[in-house]
Amino acid sequence: LADGKVVLVLEGGYELNALAQCGKACVETLLSRELPSFSKETLKAKPNPYAVQSLKHVMEVQRMYLDSLKNRLNFHLCYVLF
Repeated sequence: LADGKVVLVLEGGYELNALAQCGKACVETLLSRELPSFSKETLKAKPNPYAVQSLKHVMEVQRMYLDSLKNRLNFHLCYVLF
């Protein structure tokens, strides 16, 4: 797979603690280590409504370019998740 070459890119860096945790989780995943599950409290948390609105807008724009979002069913399934 990819001739053994992997590129891992983390965008952002605005919240350094979160960036460190994400980087650690990515490396541990690449090393096939088991990651802890999210707490029930975290899984029940509602996303920020402004973030949801932004993601939906991005999906609308990217739909013109991404085959995976051009498919009506795929688009609506992704849209409902938010």
